[in-house]
Amino acid sequence: MLQKLEMFSVFFWVFFSCYLVLVDQTLASVEVLKNPDMEIVNFDNNWSCKGGCTLTSSKDHYSGSRSVMVSNRTANFNGLAQNVVVTPGSSYNFTAYIQLLNMEQGAMYQTVETKMTCKGSPGKKQKHSFEIWTRQRQIHVMYIYKFGATVNYLVDDASLQVVEENANWKTEANARIEKIRKSDIDVVLSSASQNEKYQVELIQNTHEFAFGSAVGAKQIVDPNYRKYAQALYDNFEWAVLENALKWRLMEWTKGKIDYDTPINALNALKGNGLEHWDVNNENTHGVYFETATGNPNITNQMFDDAHAVDPNVKIFLNDFGVMEQFASVPLHNQAKFLKQAGVPIYGVGIQSHIKNTSLDIAQMKGRLDMVAAAGLPIWITELSLASNDTNSRASALRDILTLYFSHPAVEGVLFWGFWDGKIFTPEVALFEGPDVTPNEAGKAYQTLFKTTWRTSVTRDVTGDSTFTVRGFKGEYTVKLSHNGKELKQETFKLGSTNQTINIDVGKTYMKLQL
Repeated sequence: MLQKLEMFSVFFWVFFSCYLVLVDQTLASVEVLKNPDMEIVNFDNNWSCKGGCTLTSSKDHYSGSRSVMVSNRTANFNGLAQNVVVTPGSSYNFTAYIQLLNMEQGAMYQTVETKMTCKGSPGKKQKHSFEIWTRQRQIHVMYIYKFGATVNYLVDDASLQVVEENANWKTEANARIEKIRKSDIDVVLSSASQNEKYQVELIQNTHEFAFGSAVGAKQIVDPNYRKYAQALYDNFEWAVLENALKWRLMEWTKGKIDYDTPINALNALKGNGLEHWDVNNENTHGVYFETATGNPNITNQMFDDAHAVDPNVKIFLNDFGVMEQFASVPLHNQAKFLKQAGVPIYGVGIQSHIKNTSLDIAQMKGRLDMVAAAGLPIWITELSLASNDTNSRASALRDILTLYFSHPAVEGVLFWGFWDGKIFTPEVALFEGPDVTPNEAGKAYQTLFKTTWRTSVTRDVTGDSTFTVRGFKGEYTVKLSHNGKELKQETFKLGSTNQTINIDVGKTYMKLQL
């Protein structure tokens, strides 16, 4: 995992975490490391130095009274290490707090990684960054490294524990969905004829939760792609332009900026009731602007400048490798840093390009929880799930969407394309062919979006009546009919507060009450 640390005159403790994946199995959470809190000042039989370096007990600490100082390093692969025994059929989570004692000369940032070296066949060592597979109990050497060779650092509160599988995760997720994605709608019918029958319809038109996709700016306005556009409008409520608003794509030749392509696409999307937003992209992995300007805090200024131009725009960090790899902690740390610095950041974008259908839900939820701990809303900004087997993809898609929809910090999910005719790889598509027809994964998505997570209720009532419906949050139409004739119709929004709909049959309007 890459952890970007900014250069300050005072160095502070930074949380560091990664997952070591073997295979899924439920095991009790037992600490694997010896002397994980560094309170034992003698490091014999617990911690050691891999390569040329020195370990010294330090009174500087994150918790307790001690940490370990790693110094006198001669290469970037020198670092704190420990031999550990891992068990087959398990997933591990490693965490630690790290404090830099100095920066490498001329560097704005430092990178930290965790690596394991394990014995495979006799006499042969295998190195792995984070992900390892084994079929027998083996001794692995786990070590922290990658800092510049002249950098000294402290480590405290390290931990290596099994991530427990939760067999009841979906039941718990659906319970959270019922609680956080719904509110009550109380319908009160008055001044009705005592023995007359009426019909009340509650129809959800849109979701409060965002379901959307990336789209091609040129295709969305091209009459030859009419079916592509219609599939977008029929199956999604939000859209983001895939590339047309990116600087390099807008200005292939310096000074010649293509505004027309994105503006035409945005106008078409707005005209069909869809909204869009853009993000500050992949900042924990890239330091282009910082390096080019020599300013380690240029990202802060970019957020401030964007907010000054339009204070109504919700500004996001957005990054990859969070759900499928190990960037949850760096993203959490940067989001928290920007928030505490007073930067006008609204939320955090998690791209979520999943390259197989074998999902570890416990790990994924842990990563979501880590990012959410920064205290900002989350959007899943580039969801893709890769598999040539559309049935397998459909099953995994139901699970991952259930996880995202059930998480209280997540406000929306945007797919990174939906049609195999305009997508970065066809094995992630939801729709196929010239008619833009849903495949099994697309049908699974449609069922969730149009049926499972949407409220549509018709009630037959007699005379004055009261009934309650628990509905998904979003915009609704309520209709009152009598003997097949529609008497009145209104729209309303259902949010986190319960909504009361007072229908006076004798009046031409309905009264909506929060």
